[in-house]
Amino acid sequence: MTRRSRLFAPAVVVVLVATLTLGISCRLLFGPGDAQEDSDGSTGSGPGDTGDVPTGSTRETAQQVELDTRVTRTISAADEAHWFVFQTANAGAWDQVELSITNVASSLTPVVTLFDDAGERVGSSIRAAGPGERVDYSHITPGGRYYARVASHHSGTTGRYRFRVRNLFANDSYAGNHSQATAYDLGSLPFLPHGDQESRTVAAAGVILSPHEEDWFRFTTARDGVWDRLFLRLTDLSETLALRMELFDASGNRMDALSIGMPGVERSFVYPTPGGTYYVMLTPAPVNGGQAHGGTGSYTLQIKNRHESDRYEPNDTREDAYDLGTFCAAHPIAEVYGNIIWTIADGSQWIGGDQDWFRFRPTDNAPFSVRIDHAHLILNVTLLQVRDGEETSYTASYGPGENVSISTTEMPGITPNPDAVYYLRIRGTNDGDHGKYMLSVRRN
Repeated sequence: MTRRSRLFAPAVVVVLVATLTLGISCRLLFGPGDAQEDSDGSTGSGPGDTGDVPTGSTRETAQQVELDTRVTRTISAADEAHWFVFQTANAGAWDQVELSITNVASSLTPVVTLFDDAGERVGSSIRAAGPGERVDYSHITPGGRYYARVASHHSGTTGRYRFRVRNLFANDSYAGNHSQATAYDLGSLPFLPHGDQESRTVAAAGVILSPHEEDWFRFTTARDGVWDRLFLRLTDLSETLALRMELFDASGNRMDALSIGMPGVERSFVYPTPGGTYYVMLTPAPVNGGQAHGGTGSYTLQIKNRHESDRYEPNDTREDAYDLGTFCAAHPIAEVYGNIIWTIADGSQWIGGDQDWFRFRPTDNAPFSVRIDHAHLILNVTLLQVRDGEETSYTASYGPGENVSISTTEMPGITPNPDAVYYLRIRGTNDGDHGKYMLSVRRN
């Protein structure tokens, strides 16, 4: 079903190219020849240290390195280079990896260069500040296989060093949710019309590591098939993060989008839906007129149903019509308070949206009236009479704020009969029509 909305102006979908973002640091932690610690505080040999063994001198012969394994090597010639190949911990999940060159001989100034699986260099080559100094290289990656090349920066310098690579697991617990197919399932929204705000809300505390990262979440509304309003809010944003939020239906069709163009700014929006399964995608929003991405950082996503549908739902079809029972002179049908959540129309042609169906029976042939008060939308009202397999209907529209009172004596073809069943359908007329109303049916 094509979704139409007047809540938001059409938004341009930003196509993001999945490139790599690089963060690098070099630190001078000791003087030449001093003992050098790995980032976990260890020195010398330790668990996972492979010892000084030969490694590949080309990318094609690169030595496989397991994560968090220390590898000791010796550069014995000025033009010698060592190649290592490694696989990140979670392929397809954005994370940060750290390459460390420690325990460097006082005669060696190491330089490291990172390459992707296709052999393309990632970022710039990074070298130590001087002989005997360590290098720490941090890299943001969507996961996969990489190559590292270690060589001597200064011609003629040689010596031993220790190499290690590890995942820092810097992303959130939902990592890997970077496409609709891998969206993290938040489950069903709780159906608590009278619950407190916290108990009615599903929340996810996420992290964006790269300007090119997408975080996807899947959820199901509190009542499938019942029109209600979704409330989506982005809060607790880092001062370095501006987000774009997009809403998709179960078939992957984009329904609406909201950009937050200022880093750290919290926003929310309300969206009417017929209920079901939906997806939310979050990605850094363009800032400065589209000249830059919205940075990185943390956020909290909150989702809940507003529970604005009336208590007679689901009654959006004739088959699900809410039964008002029977009435007579002594017992007119009680008042009904309904709510039309949203109307989808092309001009005045109804296409879809919320509609309310009711059914009732009279106990005799006395004329009766349908009354609708306090309506804040242009109502389209149909009364359908069904008897002995034959159907007769009467339809009329009424302006906003207009109290409607129409008798069967004014409805051509409608004749009160205790053997007939009557159906009453109420819906909006124009695109975006919504509002509450009060309905009563009683004898004249």
